[in-house]
Amino acid sequence: MSAEMIFSCLLQISTEEAANKIFNNEFVVISSIITMKLLKFILLIIIKQVSKEVDRYARG
Repeated sequence: MSAEMIFSCLLQISTEEAANKIFNNEFVVISSIITMKLLKFILLIIIKQVSKEVDRYARG
C-alpha cells in the first residue's frame, strides 16, 4: 500500500516547468543524450563481464 501512495504522489508532481527550462538549453539536452549513451555502453560492458564470470564459475 505504501508503494501505491508514493506512486500516486509522484504522479501529482508537475515536471513540465522544470523540463521546459532544461530543454530550452541545447547544450544541456545534447550533453544529457551523450551521457545516457555513455552510461548505457558502460552498463552493457559491466553486464557482459559479469555474465562471463558467472558462466566461468558455473562451468567449474
